[in-house]
Amino acid sequence: MIQARERALARVALFVLLAIAILAQPVSSLIAKPTLEWLNTGTDTWTIWASYAAAPAPDVLFVGDSRVRQDVDVAAISRDLSSGQRNKVNVSKLGISNADPTLLDALISRVVHRASRPRTIVLALSEFGFNASYQPDRTADYWQLSYPPDPGFTQVALSHDPNRSRLLAGWAVPFVAHAPILAQGVQCHLHPSPACTPGAHIHTDQMTQAERDLIIEYYVDLFLFDFQWSATELRDLAAATEQVRAAGMRLAFAILPINGIAEISPPLYSDYLVHMQAAASAQHAPLTDMHAAVTESDWSLWVDPSHLNDNGAAVIAPQLAAVAAGAA
Repeated sequence: MIQARERALARVALFVLLAIAILAQPVSSLIAKPTLEWLNTGTDTWTIWASYAAAPAPDVLFVGDSRVRQDVDVAAISRDLSSGQRNKVNVSKLGISNADPTLLDALISRVVHRASRPRTIVLALSEFGFNASYQPDRTADYWQLSYPPDPGFTQVALSHDPNRSRLLAGWAVPFVAHAPILAQGVQCHLHPSPACTPGAHIHTDQMTQAERDLIIEYYVDLFLFDFQWSATELRDLAAATEQVRAAGMRLAFAILPINGIAEISPPLYSDYLVHMQAAASAQHAPLTDMHAAVTESDWSLWVDPSHLNDNGAAVIAPQLAAVAAGAA
């Protein structure tokens, strides 16, 4: 009799746990998105892609890493491009933190397979993305780019992400992917700190000596350590640009400003420029090298050696408008 009652209680407990697990999926989805947006101050991949996908494609789209997100003043560029035109030229940007060419290839796949497409894509190329010794974990980015769901992108993501089982687990059981976000949100709610929302003041911050030294050291230790040219990243850059061409869009390449990074290893940076020129030439598209377009000594225009603040972005907006206008 006791054993029967224990079995009955065990079944009830199992059903309760199953019900909680099922309910956790939609509930975690509802909570995770605003939590992620709050933690990253709108700089997370999910928020960036969802915002882009919610509107018709712009006339001009800038694509790249966080430098695109931070350095591209779309309103100012739109004004410059629209001057003298009968219709306004709409400009947008997709800047994903630390995006390398493999991730950008997947991102452009999403862009070109929408019914609404840009007429021009300006692809920003960053030096750190081509190091075979730097292999960041991109699973969260692929997962966040997969909403709204698209079967074609699912195949692309699985072919690009080496952590396929983890990506599949996040799709199959969303709570698996949401749990770390929710845990971080709870931690930051209980113990708020500037580290919880690191992008909150990036638009107005001005670079200090400490910030400059820290980021330069970060680049040397992480992005440039044991630098070896990645054949995979070079191939995926070619694949990304071929997608743009196949979709009938105009294309231009840009190298956005940096402060002191080119001087870390001048031979390596020169080699990087050679590779980027070859990539641009292969697509018969112009390449504009802007890595020295902003005065390095005027730290009031910089957040850190890799990013401009809003004042710095305003300085290069006319040049970026010219880059977009000159796309071929």
